Amino acid sequence: MVAIALVALFFRFTADDAFIVARYARNLSSGQGFVFNPQEHVSALTSPAEALVMAAMSFWFPNVMTAYKLVSAALVIGTLLLVARLAFSDLWGVAAFLIATLISPFIAMWTVGGLETPLLLTVVTWLTYMAGLQITRSRLTAVVALSAVAFLVRYDSVLFCAPIVATALRHAFKKKALSPWVLAPMAIPIGWLAFSQWYYGDILPTSFYLKTPTLNPLRLAYNAAYLLSALALSGAGFALIWRWLSERRALTSRVQGATRPAGGVYVGLGLTLLYGLSMSTVHMMFGYRMIVPYLPTALILILRKEHLAPFSRRSLVACLTATQCLMVAVVWWFTVNPTLGTPWGLYEYSRLSLKSYSADFLAALDADASAVRKHWQTAGREYGRQPRVLTYAAGRLPFILRGAYIFEGLISYRKRCRLDWPRYADYVEILYPRNGTREQQLGNVLKTGALISSRQVGFDGRKEWFEVWFNPNPVDNVISRRVSDPCAAADE
Repeated sequence: MVAIALVALFFRFTADDAFIVARYARNLSSGQGFVFNPQEHVSALTSPAEALVMAAMSFWFPNVMTAYKLVSAALVIGTLLLVARLAFSDLWGVAAFLIATLISPFIAMWTVGGLETPLLLTVVTWLTYMAGLQITRSRLTAVVALSAVAFLVRYDSVLFCAPIVATALRHAFKKKALSPWVLAPMAIPIGWLAFSQWYYGDILPTSFYLKTPTLNPLRLAYNAAYLLSALALSGAGFALIWRWLSERRALTSRVQGATRPAGGVYVGLGLTLLYGLSMSTVHMMFGYRMIVPYLPTALILILRKEHLAPFSRRSLVACLTATQCLMVAVVWWFTVNPTLGTPWGLYEYSRLSLKSYSADFLAALDADASAVRKHWQTAGREYGRQPRVLTYAAGRLPFILRGAYIFEGLISYRKRCRLDWPRYADYVEILYPRNGTREQQLGNVLKTGALISSRQVGFDGRKEWFEVWFNPNPVDNVISRRVSDPCAAADE
């Protein structure tokens, strides 16, 4: 009941990027192709699986985002309850695991955030449990299938899944339980990559090129501090301390005498954390989104320990309960991205509460979309087409303006040309001063255009102007239809 109440409290939160996926899904289900802008084969999808799920759901649910969030909540809560019952043999272990997961504000936030996180959490948690069981041919097939699905949910999950599959295959080979058919699910990711190359001209989404992991020493240290904060604030830190103080025993499976490829889980989790050092704080990874799917896995590895004194478990449960209650209050009222030991405001949205993100930020984007729609009803008569809009946020506004052509960093990235996007847009949506000066964001539109909407909103610790400008003299759109194709003309 507490988990359901927390999901209900956070339900208004939807990450802006979730509407990018929803627009792909809507275009696919309406017959316009698996695209963001019709006739432009460019993939900004970090999660093809989520888009396919949303596209399928859109045939039955008019509000696909709400439906997806409800299904995600059911998947996460059901998975965590069932895995807790299966993975732990005593009541205190179950209690500690469920408190650290079901009452986690970070898991709850991203469960209803509209992105792929709950799908990946579900798949990874079941994969972790399966990896601790005795390997049979059917279980090996399940491990491979879960890993294949995880790849389609988020590409970087391969770092976690590959060691588990390799370890399981090695154990199966030793037991002579290996069959070529167990690898059949690998056709799923291979098929998707082949489709991507054919349809989009690239196997990777545009986010790979714009949010490329870095090995800059300063950035690595910056991300390391962030991951340590995640360890402390998620409750996993208390669990690690408890584990260190408790009896020194190896992790055991409930199935006695089982062949346990659990080593692959440790390797996979380690690789994922190493990867996190390079990219855990890029845009839209606030609230520990990158590692949230792996928190249940980490807690299973830490907590699943037999024959411990009930007193030590009671102490752990008390600490976890206090931590989660405190963090729920912090996330809801103060910041969606809390950290320890780092300067206030250092990380993205560290001064933006979940309540404000939902009530203020998304509302401002809705108002901008309404302003464009109302203004185009008059201004657009002479053009005879849908408006072209340049935005800094490719989610909410483009989703509302269903037929509009959108320019935006992820959507308009091209390998072989760069364009001065404001020149081509009818409307330019800016966020000032966060994204730069008006001159930097508008270019010549500042001189020749007209301001049609402006509102000041408290956002991430300071006052920001949400503005929409109309460009009366846009030039013809020359952007290429695929990410690798040259543009008809280039500005630089």
